[in-house]
Amino acid sequence: MKFLHLSDIHFTSITLNPVRLLSKRLLGMGNVILNRQFQYKPILLEPILKKVPEVDQVWITGDLTTTAMPEEFAQAVIFLKAIQHYGKEILLVPGNHDRYTAQSRHEKSYEHELQDFLKSRESFPFIQVVSDSLVLIGLDATDPINWLSAAGHVTETQYQKLEAILADPEIQARRIVLLCHYPIVYPEGFQEAESHKLADRERLTQLLQKYGVSLYLHGHTHRQWILPANAQHPLIVNAGSATKKKGGGHVLFEIGSESIKIYPYLHDFKEGWKAQEMQQFPFLPAKERRPFHD
Repeated sequence: MKFLHLSDIHFTSITLNPVRLLSKRLLGMGNVILNRQFQYKPILLEPILKKVPEVDQVWITGDLTTTAMPEEFAQAVIFLKAIQHYGKEILLVPGNHDRYTAQSRHEKSYEHELQDFLKSRESFPFIQVVSDSLVLIGLDATDPINWLSAAGHVTETQYQKLEAILADPEIQARRIVLLCHYPIVYPEGFQEAESHKLADRERLTQLLQKYGVSLYLHGHTHRQWILPANAQHPLIVNAGSATKKKGGGHVLFEIGSESIKIYPYLHDFKEGWKAQEMQQFPFLPAKERRPFHD
């Protein structure tokens, strides 16, 4: 089976309406006007869409929008419908920008605007059995630390539900892929402020290891990386930003009976999307990974 992983598309709309800027959106809009509108271009999605017919599903790990405005969600809906045009299923989790303001969180803008594309409209984690050997779980880590912070947090309710799902023997018999917006581990030398990190990343990482999760997919940093599984964490893939002109990224996966092939793509400002070296790793059911990490 083949899958396409996208993240941090950041559809953008500019507003100077002072009423709409009476929130954190004032900071975000300043960044859009001075920076983002020049660095992120939705036109980069056109070559990616041409790959959709080749895959079985499309996985998106958050930040479809920039400041969670209705106009941005409307652009996202057009893009998601373009994927559905090919008859492909889309699995989504939110990013912090999709719940950018207190109002957007209170009104559940993400759920209402994208209701036709969500596996779970009211609660996370959601679970999708993809095949007899593969299951996908979506987690919402956008519970805010405070109104100015870009840090994330997974609620206690989600942790309880997630552990119950992971402990299920039927789930343990499959390869488990978990989608979340935030990184849980960073490459050596990568620096990120605590105000942008998942506050409870160590707890989540330990839980994934306890139950032998096979693959953790995320975005958030706008920089692509692949971290092989070890005794501390599962195989981790950060898709990068699918619309960033310099260094943007997306990833194709080919999952076989015992291995996974990863085909990363990076965007070059002059040459467009360029395929990087394919990487292949063992890809075992959770119950077979657990003894190695227990």
